[in-house]
Amino acid sequence: MSHPAIVTDLNKCVGCLACSVSCKAFNGVPIGSFWNKTLRIGPYPTAEGSGHFPDVYTYFLTVQCQHCKDPECVKVCPTEASHIAEDGTVQIDKSKCIGCQFCAMSCP
Repeated sequence: MSHPAIVTDLNKCVGCLACSVSCKAFNGVPIGSFWNKTLRIGPYPTAEGSGHFPDVYTYFLTVQCQHCKDPECVKVCPTEASHIAEDGTVQIDKSKCIGCQFCAMSCP
């Protein structure tokens, strides 16, 4: 069985959010929900710079569910809202979720 994943070369990421938009469109993710996000980290001063433009750097970091085969988020969920779907993906049943964030804290 194949294991779906998104591979991102962070050295080339410019923060355009195309990965988030295409994921939402392809998978029918509802408005307000995200299966992956792109975070802007920085700006930070460069080692030799003053910390003011143009002597700063910023990078982008994609954060997404890896759909683990033995996910910790499913193990720690007190309401069983986090579960493995038939297609092997990790899903969250929002009607059961109490917002405890145990899933996010346990995610590697």
